[in-house]
Amino acid sequence: MENNKPIRKQRVKLVEANLWKNKVQKEGEEYEIITLGLSKSYNKDGEWNKNTVNFNIKEIPELITMLDDLYTWYLLEYKESEQRGED
Repeated sequence: MENNKPIRKQRVKLVEANLWKNKVQKEGEEYEIITLGLSKSYNKDGEWNKNTVNFNIKEIPELITMLDDLYTWYLLEYKESEQRGED
């Protein structure tokens, strides 16, 4: 990964979603892919900053909203800036 920062972050309560730009090679050609990371902070024994990829069923609406917002941003902002040659 060229850059160790996500290109977009979104957080709702304890759930965070990050979009990452990665370059991959396949059959000698390099191309870009965008990947998604999801995590949830929780408190265990009085300690924060633990992360899990397991979510409560009640968090599904928050996840759907975040994913929809991120995909909308990707389509409307990121792809357009790529087409204009901006980084």
